[in-house]
Amino acid sequence: MASMMYGHFSLLFVLLFTLDLTLACRRCPDPPKPVEDESHDKKTWLFAVDGRRQPYNFLDNDGELVGFDVDFMHAVCKAAKKQCKMVLSEFTECIYTHRDINYPGRGLMAEWFDGCPGFVTAVDREDTFDFTDPYFDTYASYTVAPGNPSSFDPTSNDFSQFKITHLTGAVTNSKCLARLKKKVGTIIVAADLPEAKALLLNRTADVLFSPRSKIPGLEVLPYRGRCDNGGTAIMTKKGSRLASWWNPAFKSLVESGEFDRLCDASRAKYNSRIRCKTSPTHSIPSDSEHHHDKVWLFSASGRRAPFNYVDNEGRLVGFNVDFVQKVCEVAGRKCATVLTEFTECTYTHRNVNFPGRGLMGGWIDACTGYGDTLDRENSFDFTDAYLMSDSFYSVAPGNPSGFDSTKSDFSNFTFSK
Repeated sequence: MASMMYGHFSLLFVLLFTLDLTLACRRCPDPPKPVEDESHDKKTWLFAVDGRRQPYNFLDNDGELVGFDVDFMHAVCKAAKKQCKMVLSEFTECIYTHRDINYPGRGLMAEWFDGCPGFVTAVDREDTFDFTDPYFDTYASYTVAPGNPSSFDPTSNDFSQFKITHLTGAVTNSKCLARLKKKVGTIIVAADLPEAKALLLNRTADVLFSPRSKIPGLEVLPYRGRCDNGGTAIMTKKGSRLASWWNPAFKSLVESGEFDRLCDASRAKYNSRIRCKTSPTHSIPSDSEHHHDKVWLFSASGRRAPFNYVDNEGRLVGFNVDFVQKVCEVAGRKCATVLTEFTECTYTHRNVNFPGRGLMGGWIDACTGYGDTLDRENSFDFTDAYLMSDSFYSVAPGNPSGFDSTKSDFSNFTFSK
């Protein structure tokens, strides 16, 4: 059966534009911009956790959200004189995995909340997220069913004969294994820890790759690796100003000894090992250093080599990534290319192209690599073109339907796009 593939090599930036309001106010003066007084910040900063990570965040017998993350948040926010609250949210609203690429969750991108505590900084996350300074140490471990029935050896560099599972959105993934120079075969992404545990116990998977040191009913092998780029921190949307006030406040707790006291108290309070960093690093500029500058976010799916793709070690690279950065440098703008699924930019339903929720909801400012077509101009605006675009017809090997692209009558063929 013949199939048709429309070329998307192009292209053009897709930029959302509110046509009626802009046309009506084209000659109107710009309204005055409000002046923010950071010393009297009225915003309530929201931090999202899933409530399933004892001793870091969990629901006690009365249903109250407690744990080290909650205590730590209150301590830092008090030092920064900020209003903060912890909210419950599924962790997939922060990050999730689809076809071996980690994407940011809708909750973080749509700004339902400002940060997700307890996420590891890593190479394959830093293209898509910003992070506060890390406050926990972390590692990567290998977990097997009791007795290690597959005789998995974590010290080997060849894992190709084993089926490895990891949690969706986890930093312990195929990209980390590539950075560790491990040869891998089958990777199974589990929706949550109970699913991963079941995969091991029913022998669908041989090993779980995770940052866990203890999983009831399973055997965590003693070998440890590293997937992180500094430790565990609060993960934020690109361009967030959270770190600009959080990091100085956190630093003040470290220097006063209050952070050490909080860690010691939490170990006793929750009867658990809290892996606080002994010497946290500090790198994000303080509140006074231009944190009001907007960061323009450009979307990329990570599946369009050579224009944008995720390399073997998890870095987002490609022509579009380089091009955006160079144009932004010339324009004197702060920009970042972030991973989002292409349907957040545009999708087709009943043969009509509609704008995606990511672009319409302000998760991102533009989508790179889209052709400027007549039917798209009903919904989008475009920058000037920077690449040529072509359309192609693709068929099964040998062209079994005898499709002739030079003909004008395609009515006897079924098309896929």
